[in-house]
Amino acid sequence: VFFARRLMVAAGCADAGSWDRAGRMVIDVARTRTHPISVALLGDLIAGAAWASLHDLVAALAGGAQPAAEGAARRLVRLGHTSGWDVLAGLGVGLGALEV
Repeated sequence: VFFARRLMVAAGCADAGSWDRAGRMVIDVARTRTHPISVALLGDLIAGAAWASLHDLVAALAGGAQPAAEGAARRLVRLGHTSGWDVLAGLGVGLGALEV
């Protein structure tokens, strides 16, 4: 969700201040509840940095390139046991494609 919102901030579609504050709060809590590597990965996503497959997916979606988007999504969901699927779901929620 934070990665998607960072993209929306860059596009002028979301308030940077609110998402920056929320990201800092999430990182503060994550430091006490998960492994430091997970905290670092979460921090990267909040900052808009991520795996190449996630960037490729967003670029393909933005360009309307369905085959490329499908390929990038397939690569993304192969990350970790469920991490890729979790990131894909978060992207969908963050971009408003999925409702929670």
